[in-house]
Amino acid sequence: PHNRYVRQYFYDLAAEATLEAVVECSRGNVGNRMKMVCMFPEMNPSMDSYRIGTLLELARSIAIKLAEQNLRVRICVQGSMGVGIFTGTPKQLNG
Repeated sequence: PHNRYVRQYFYDLAAEATLEAVVECSRGNVGNRMKMVCMFPEMNPSMDSYRIGTLLELARSIAIKLAEQNLRVRICVQGSMGVGIFTGTPKQLNG
């Protein structure tokens, strides 16, 4: 996995892009349905360097960036669909 500073660079880029998209949406320049695609190796479950903590850190970074601008933020996590030892975690998070 990447070191902390490289990951923070990706998080900052994603947070800035999200904030810019939210501002453009409030101005009526873009629709309110958006999708973010992160393509670095730690975010790809088919790679051997996949790290679920990266996804959680990214979500936290984006939420904090939006909250700093006095925007309301809600993070929703899919309900548990795992089996066996993964019963308590959402399917996407249990690898």
